[in-house]
Amino acid sequence: MEETSTFFGLAETRFGRIWKAFFFGIKNETNLEVNVEPEDTKNVDNQFLGSKSNEENPEVDEQNEEDNSTLEGTNNATWYGNEDIFKEGHHCSNFKLITWSCSPLISKKYLMGVPGISNEVKMALKNLQFCPDRAQYGQHYAWPHLASGGSMITIGHEKRGKSWSYIPILCQRLYEATLIDGPPDWTGPKCIMLVPNSIEITKASGLLWEILEFCDSDKLETIVTFEKQTEIVEVINKLSKPCGILITTVELILKLIGKEKRMNSKIFDAKTIRCLILDNIGDMWYFSPLSTMHVINWLTNKFVFTKQKTQLVITGRLWMDDIMRSQIIPLLSDALLIIEDGLEACIYGDIKLDINFVTQQDYRNGDTLLKVLSGRDLAKERIVIVCYQEFDCLQIYRVLKSHNIPNIKTGGEVLDAKAGIIIAVDAMLYSLNCGPIDLLISYTLTHTWFKYKQRFNLFHANYKMEVKKPGEALIIINPSQEEELWLFCDFLFKHDLEMPQNWLDRVYECRLEKELVLPRQNANLCQQLLYYGNCYRRRCRYRHVMTSNEVKPAKHLPQQGEIHFRVLNILSPSSLCINIINEPYDKDNSLSDLYDSIQAFYKDGQNLIKHSNPSIGDIIIIHFKNRYERAIIICMKFNTIKVKELDWGTEHFNTTLDLVFVCDERFRHHKIHACDLILTGVMPQSMDRKWNDEAKNMVRSRFFNSDGNPKRREMLRQRVYTAVVKFAFQDAIHVDTIYSPKCKDLKKFVLCNFNCYEDKLVKGRLASISEKAQQNDVN
Repeated sequence: MEETSTFFGLAETRFGRIWKAFFFGIKNETNLEVNVEPEDTKNVDNQFLGSKSNEENPEVDEQNEEDNSTLEGTNNATWYGNEDIFKEGHHCSNFKLITWSCSPLISKKYLMGVPGISNEVKMALKNLQFCPDRAQYGQHYAWPHLASGGSMITIGHEKRGKSWSYIPILCQRLYEATLIDGPPDWTGPKCIMLVPNSIEITKASGLLWEILEFCDSDKLETIVTFEKQTEIVEVINKLSKPCGILITTVELILKLIGKEKRMNSKIFDAKTIRCLILDNIGDMWYFSPLSTMHVINWLTNKFVFTKQKTQLVITGRLWMDDIMRSQIIPLLSDALLIIEDGLEACIYGDIKLDINFVTQQDYRNGDTLLKVLSGRDLAKERIVIVCYQEFDCLQIYRVLKSHNIPNIKTGGEVLDAKAGIIIAVDAMLYSLNCGPIDLLISYTLTHTWFKYKQRFNLFHANYKMEVKKPGEALIIINPSQEEELWLFCDFLFKHDLEMPQNWLDRVYECRLEKELVLPRQNANLCQQLLYYGNCYRRRCRYRHVMTSNEVKPAKHLPQQGEIHFRVLNILSPSSLCINIINEPYDKDNSLSDLYDSIQAFYKDGQNLIKHSNPSIGDIIIIHFKNRYERAIIICMKFNTIKVKELDWGTEHFNTTLDLVFVCDERFRHHKIHACDLILTGVMPQSMDRKWNDEAKNMVRSRFFNSDGNPKRREMLRQRVYTAVVKFAFQDAIHVDTIYSPKCKDLKKFVLCNFNCYEDKLVKGRLASISEKAQQNDVN
């Protein structure tokens, strides 16, 4: 395979443009010639063997040695309005954690020694067997900082104690709310906790009830949950009285905010609310980006985040650069930032990432590595090359020595000079004292993605204020490593970085290669394949190899030209189920006439004749969604029959033989009314290509002026829309865009309002699939 290299930096992202649009109304869119004698390499093996690290004892942390230590950084200064908001402040980073704070960092190893938390809360937490007494990961910084009233943002891996960083302080705030003499002098909650979904609401409320059982008060309701829209009246009644904490989602709190404005009441008082928590902001953004934007806008406009007023806590797995830098951190007068994930820290630290796609032979010979080093200033730069196995380190060492590369150190040595190259294995990284580095070369993969991302923690010294040195990382990967390819592509998509197309192509090629070895003849076709010409799912149980009969467009579909249609169902922002109509389209009632005829005919029980011997391709009658309608059999397994609607939708579903009826001759040859229509190449900015419900609802309500209201849904089916067919593939029509009766452009609406993009290569990929399918049948 030919070597390819793609550079991607941190230019303005599509998310950034959407964010600006939301707040500001912007709706747009080799040979190395180094004269150094090579040294003897025969005894180098022992320098890699037997290497040890402190990974076996994850609690070892030099910054924790003194329990009451104050960790000083550079002089603190106000940084509102600075171009780089992290230019001033205090950094105390090491291989495990990247930390930054407006004020000097304080470390406490044990929860019992944290001031600002009452003994009652400490004992309640201690009685829980699963509550950490000794700080883990970033908790030794978080506990004293939050207890003093400061705000915090913590980014790290899943199940690494992010929630336990704030739970003790949240319990303290709720306990303080119960320590009142006489009736409470406020209304509404003292704390608000936002989580991604109702499952997390149940978990969070259950945990807090267990901890705070000792301080149940008859003067206020300690915990109020809001899980369903139908509970809104009851929840508002509770919030109109004093209460401890409200736990809900971003979508539902917007309902309460809207009610508060309409009722002209004060449910949420900025002077009362002491603590605001956004737990797992990445999932909130993934599932409900628009609601998350609205909530953050509400928070930043309504509250003043200081130690004396309100503190803000945000946890997540992704460093969302645009939100953090432009909207959140500038408003926090005393913020603490903790990043455990080294790869996410690269986004925070503006580390430049470079990708090289190399063959196995290239790995052995080091061709790409030598080419990269030939373009570096080896007399001035610090470079670290990391491998998983010692054998790979030895091989690289010998290659570099044979090409006269100077100043090469092995992992057991310390690079104290200003320039040089260190070759190390992963087990050495924790104790590797290399200082700020100019280039990190991740040469081979590890056995886990977690361990691989830890390599990027080596940049921790680059982020310190006295250094603030930009760095670069080179990621080298083999085309056969499918899982790692997918994870890297997913990382790029989540951060809206430039995507190497050859990486995405290779992800799909790996899937096809496996399927050719183990065919899936009985599996259904993958919908991503039919819509986009490939599949980027991490796991997919569907079929990706098509036959010549399957690639042919259905006979009833137009191949080109302008069409007029009514919308039967909105499947996603980029796909619809439609009914094509003929001019004069204002009088085309053929579908409603067919519906009336079928209902009248089959309501007579004598006309309902069970199909005794159905086969694939038969047009039948089924009872579906409280109506009789036509369907076609597409698959049969034992007593289960899979059918597809023909007239009122294109949905696939399973039924049984006793629910399949004979289609009378008068209906069998009637034209098929329903078909799918797709905006060619318009897809979500994610590897799974799933549109979130919020995007679907926004398209329904704002473009098609329809929602769950039956009257509006019926009005939608009366409107006539227009499109120009580009091509048809299998059972779907592909168009460039759709125009409403008022000439609104659907593609423009979708691209401007959602985190998505347009792939111009879809038509070519589908044409290639069709060509290969026909060639395979010939062969």
